[in-house]
Amino acid sequence: MNTVFLSIGSNLGDRYFNLQNAISEISKRIGKVRAVSPIYETEPIGFESTELFLNACLQLESSKSAIQILELLQEIEKEAGRIRSQNQGYISRIIDLDIIFFNNEIITTNNLNIPHPSFRDRLFVLLPLNDLNSQFIDPKTTSTVKKILEKCTDNSKITKVKLLLNF
Repeated sequence: MNTVFLSIGSNLGDRYFNLQNAISEISKRIGKVRAVSPIYETEPIGFESTELFLNACLQLESSKSAIQILELLQEIEKEAGRIRSQNQGYISRIIDLDIIFFNNEIITTNNLNIPHPSFRDRLFVLLPLNDLNSQFIDPKTTSTVKKILEKCTDNSKITKVKLLLNF
């Protein structure tokens, strides 16, 4: 079994429902969700929007490969109504699903980079990831999630919310 950490986020529509629905679909199609972090409300990064994100991370076990998981995540995003920007960069989205870690592997292909290339610079990934497993070691830097969080220079506004996700 593979241990996988995902980041999930939504800033359009019923954000909580979008996250909960994504977890349900991930459970059905990809593998057993073992843990879900608290939810954080965050500002958009890399684009302007008045819509704040709800973000969380989850840990799952799956027999699927990293590429298979990526394809299934993109399918779940598309079915939920996610529209990918062809030339605008980042835009608001119903759901955003990213693989942060796949076991302790470093994977670099045209379509997939693991660990996720920008997670170290994003509080909205690091805080929930730290809640799940602060001692997990990033295979690229060999630092723990906790150490990476301590060095993170992202100063965007982020608030833990009281809602909890079911798995």
